[in-house]
Amino acid sequence: MVLRSIRSLSCFYSTLSNKYRSPYVPKLIELDTRYSLVRPEMRVLEIGCYPGGWTQYLVSKVGSTEENPLVTSIDIQSMNGVPGSNFVHCDISDERSYEEIEKAIGYQKVDLVFIETITRFVQMHVQK
Repeated sequence: MVLRSIRSLSCFYSTLSNKYRSPYVPKLIELDTRYSLVRPEMRVLEIGCYPGGWTQYLVSKVGSTEENPLVTSIDIQSMNGVPGSNFVHCDISDERSYEEIEKAIGYQKVDLVFIETITRFVQMHVQK
C-alpha cells in the first residue's frame, strides 16, 4: 500500500514538473495547499522568477490575464515572459530599477511578495 502511494505521488510530481518551467512547482503547490498563501484576485510580486515555473502557477491561481495582469515577476536573468504576467528584467539591488517595478505593478499595493532570491540578495548586502 505504501509503495503504491509513493508511485502515485511520484507520478503526480512528474506530471506537474512537465507542465511547468520549474521542477520546484510541486513544492509551491504543497505549501499553498497547506497554508492558503495564494488566492484568486491577489496582486502578486515575484522577485527572482527565473525560469518562470512559479510565475505560471501564480498566474493560473490568481486568475491573472493579459488584460488584467495581477502577477509581476522580476529577475536579473532574461527570460520569455509568462502570458498573464508582467516581466521586468532588472537588478533589484539597483535603486534605479524601483521606478520600473512600480510602473509594472501599476503603482498599486501588492497582496503577496514571493522572494526566491533572498539568500543571494542577503549575501550580497552582508558583504558590503
